[in-house]
Amino acid sequence: MIIFGHSGRNSSGIDTALYAKKRGIFVVAVTSKNNLDKPATHSSGKRLADAADLVIDTCSPIEDAVVPIEGWSRPVSGSSTVLAMIMAHELLARTAEQLSKRGIELPVFASPTIAGVTLHDTDVIYGVYRERMIEAQKKHLPAFQATMRGE
Repeated sequence: MIIFGHSGRNSSGIDTALYAKKRGIFVVAVTSKNNLDKPATHSSGKRLADAADLVIDTCSPIEDAVVPIEGWSRPVSGSSTVLAMIMAHELLARTAEQLSKRGIELPVFASPTIAGVTLHDTDVIYGVYRERMIEAQKKHLPAFQATMRGE
């Protein structure tokens, strides 16, 4: 599971990471390590980076904004969202590369602005992924329910 959080102090991200780890899910945090010197405010005493198995550092500054404006006391234009999206696409590309090395090709969305690609093509791919999600739910539901019962 990949969880994004610039400061790593948002309780929803930390709660999600703790919940996932408790259930054996590998957690990746995409956050700025520049915020690690700030004290944790979550009831667990953890920050997102503390609750993850792997941390990918955006290197975004604490204030997040990166564009100085003459005459203004603070910069504007946050960097964390843009950096997180770049990293998300990099993870996607690297995952696809590793799958390819194993002989696995997943259906990929193509823009309907490309000649020959239609909205129907998008619907077909959504259908493929929907079926895979249903299969995964059927496969893992009993184990998940047992975990939720504390077994």
